[in-house]
Amino acid sequence: MSRIEKLLLPDDVGVVGYAGLKTETLLHFHDGEGESGDVDAMQAYCFAFKRKSITKVGLMRECFRFYRNLDIDFSFQFKEKGYRIIADNNLSITLHTHRGWEDLPSTQRDELSRKNYGKFLKKWRNREDLLLSK
Repeated sequence: MSRIEKLLLPDDVGVVGYAGLKTETLLHFHDGEGESGDVDAMQAYCFAFKRKSITKVGLMRECFRFYRNLDIDFSFQFKEKGYRIIADNNLSITLHTHRGWEDLPSTQRDELSRKNYGKFLKKWRNREDLLLSK
């Protein structure tokens, strides 16, 4: 059994991955700073979940036309259903250059990211109860 499969075994674990995010206010997420354990959201570099959880959580929202911040939004879909999100910075993964990010001018990346974060906040702004710090 792989490390990810073992981490996903408990019924209350919904998402496992490499690069977790934390926040205290929903207005700014920061890297888990190399920490492993419970986090507020997972970056999509490695975002593993049980197939059966999709029937409870649902699919990613289609209103996101750019990937940035979609992973945070999807994380909150899991949290809303009572699932924990676990980061494991010891997972053996290799991060490669993201061409979709690097090939866009920074002004366009910033604008698309801002719009997506607005979509996230529109749905989740009043759900600080889902945060670890609350």
